[in-house]
Amino acid sequence: MEDIILYFSFYHKGNWDKIYKSLLDKEKVDYLKLKEIKQKLNCNYVTILSKAYPLILKEVNKPPFVLYYLGDYSLIKFKRIIGVIGTRNPSHFGLDVTNKIVKDLVKEEVCIISGLAKGIDARAHLTTLNENGKTIAVLGNGFNHFYPFMNKNLQERIIKKGLLISEYPPFVAPKKEHFPQRNRIIAALSDAIIVTEAKLRSGTLITVSFGLEMGKDIWCVPSTNLGRSACNYLIKQGANLLENANEVIDEIFKLK
Repeated sequence: MEDIILYFSFYHKGNWDKIYKSLLDKEKVDYLKLKEIKQKLNCNYVTILSKAYPLILKEVNKPPFVLYYLGDYSLIKFKRIIGVIGTRNPSHFGLDVTNKIVKDLVKEEVCIISGLAKGIDARAHLTTLNENGKTIAVLGNGFNHFYPFMNKNLQERIIKKGLLISEYPPFVAPKKEHFPQRNRIIAALSDAIIVTEAKLRSGTLITVSFGLEMGKDIWCVPSTNLGRSACNYLIKQGANLLENANEVIDEIFKLK
């Protein structure tokens, strides 16, 4: 059955609804094509039926049928994982505060998960690697593509020192609609989510929404960008105001 799931994942380019329909309708499988897929696959994978599939992902709406991965898969079960997310166009303050918070988290052996987008995501991954920490990047495309291309070297570093995961087969190019779906994986795997800087209309709020649905704590760094800061808005809505990483660490230690 796992081979069949893999086949339809490739056939439908990771599209959840189409994979589900093919499985539900018990569509025919081209086993020669399946053999070719497995021979040419240049990454590892687990399916929703695998023992190694994260149980927490089965609790999300439309759990990924396949998780493709490169790197250290054991990180997906790391004892403490915190999402660090934010805007693609950060200020100097946003970058600096992300750098400071991530450094402090890494010192406490926290694994950092983010989406490898430019801006805050990239800074979170980069700082983690530079501090010899553990990091997980969740992509909205297949591994044969580098998006954004400016993060190519960072993606290659994560493969060597961290974990890269995606629900899209390696050949699938990035599409706008992939990234909101990617965000539910980040939210699910996080013990808590930190937003260091974000605008009111952004994909960051999608990740936060997924996190809230799953009961995850949301922590936000307050901003002086009055009226346009997603962090300030979220704090008003009940998110935790974050002044230093130790506040989150204390909460995570309580949970773990």
